[in-house]
Amino acid sequence: LHNLKTFIYITWITSADKNHE
Repeated sequence: LHNLKTFIYITWITSADKNHE
């Protein structure tokens, strides 16, 4: 499930971005 890994990666980026904010 390569798509799942991409989804998790995007979720992590979003979480990190909000955390940075």
